[in-house]
Amino acid sequence: MIQWGPVIASPHHTIEVLRTRFIMEPMPMMRGQILAALDERADDGLVPFLLTLLEGATPAMAADCLEGLCGYDDATIIDEVQPYLYDPHPNLRRLALLVLWQFPFERRGLLPTVYDLFPSMKEQDYFHLPIPARASYLVGIRTVGDLRLDAAVPQLRQGLTWDDAQVRLECACSLRQLGEEDGADDVCVRIKWGDEEARRRVEALPVDNRAFFG
Repeated sequence: MIQWGPVIASPHHTIEVLRTRFIMEPMPMMRGQILAALDERADDGLVPFLLTLLEGATPAMAADCLEGLCGYDDATIIDEVQPYLYDPHPNLRRLALLVLWQFPFERRGLLPTVYDLFPSMKEQDYFHLPIPARASYLVGIRTVGDLRLDAAVPQLRQGLTWDDAQVRLECACSLRQLGEEDGADDVCVRIKWGDEEARRRVEALPVDNRAFFG
């Protein structure tokens, strides 16, 4: 397979070349690098380009396009992204929330989707959920941290008391994004004992993660 890394870093390739390679590239990691290169080149047509690709996109391509739209306050995004609030893939709903949350006047209308991903739930109810519904709940925990939703703190703290290690990890990470350190000691122990999943999750946080490393 062709490796685009050195090519992407080259300043000699035009925006059109990079856009074409973004469409053709099958690997999400490489598409992310191409998006970063387009952003560095101040591609002023990036938003309409990504919105066009959203139409009929595969889930993987849609995820990359939605991630690429985060941080842009162009109101033309809203109507094109809103359908993804109802997508069957919970991660696409999460990404759509992240894109639209940057428009304050949209937030009240987004709360039902937030609560759908992260409903009030008891531990015993969680353990009776089918596997896909559990995965959706984990995405919901991550979502409220990404959105910095302070109202979720009590429920996140409750999740730290559950037996499920993945729930505790996601709750601790979301609480850290909300400025709290609850659950950090538990995650720190897991990392010290070689839990690579926990390490990768913590290292990906966009906030100070030193509390997780003792």
